[in-house]
Amino acid sequence: MIDAGQQLAQLLEELRSGADVSPERMKKAAAAVVRATRANRRWRQREARNKALRAALAICERERPGDGIAWLAMKLRRFESDTLPRWAALKSPPENAQPLQCNLFAAFKSGAPVVQSIKRLEEILDKKKRCSRPASLAHPVGSEPGVKL
Repeated sequence: MIDAGQQLAQLLEELRSGADVSPERMKKAAAAVVRATRANRRWRQREARNKALRAALAICERERPGDGIAWLAMKLRRFESDTLPRWAALKSPPENAQPLQCNLFAAFKSGAPVVQSIKRLEEILDKKKRCSRPASLAHPVGSEPGVKL
């Protein structure tokens, strides 16, 4: 049995050669590409958010050794309620922004939801629990396991 990536390659070759391809088969191929694209976008957004949160945590741990996560959670809530509404239309933080504010801004602008509970921040920022890439992205576009075109 060939995988979905090979089936997609065959479908493209058939289209190039002018063969008749059923609309149903084309829909399935398009759906597989859309799923992979969305998964890739969400993964990149989460990675950008996590990178910004890790940098912000490093700053918070320097300010409050041993209490960094709780301090970060408080700073996130304060930033979201006070600063973010004023900076919402900006593409980047103002020049006079502090490094912590720049990282919090990047986390909120990443497109991924920014959690503010201490427990979730610990889970997200715990490097031992992080996986490098979701399973759906371990395969080429359109070749997710179990997808048949």
